[in-house]
Order: sequence, then C-alpha cells, then structure tokens
Amino acid sequence: MNVLNKGPWYVVFVGACPGIYSSYKEASRYTHGYPKQEIRKFKTKQAAEAEFNKRSRSDYDPKKEFKWSYQRPVRR
Repeated sequence: MNVLNKGPWYVVFVGACPGIYSSYKEASRYTHGYPKQEIRKFKTKQAAEAEFNKRSRSDYDPKKEFKWSYQRPVRR
C-alpha cells in the first residue's frame, strides 16, 4: 500500500467546503459553526473517495445553463 494513501482520512459531507482532508484539524476548519455539519473518518484514501463519490451529486454540471420553469398564473 502506498504511504500517501494510509489514513486516517476525513471526509466533510456537510460544511463550507465539502471534500477529503488528511487531518481532522483541516476538516474541522470547514465545518466549525456550520449547522448540521458532518465529518467521517476513513482508514484509506480509496474508502474516503468511494464514500464521497457515492454521496455527492453525480448529475451536477457547473457548465450547464439553468432555465427557469416558472409560468405566470392564469388570471380569471
């Protein structure tokens, strides 16, 4: 096993900057004061990446153009 992949690894699911971090201190920086924060600890980086990818939104595309679907109400 590669030394860089050994843990612990911390995943921030709910916080200011969701992602994978190598120290608890760094991960807690992004969740301090955040409501309903969620940090989980993993032994390997692969396990952390797998869980993060499983729980993140795979359909999100930042380049996609957003269109409103609002229709004006019919006046009677």
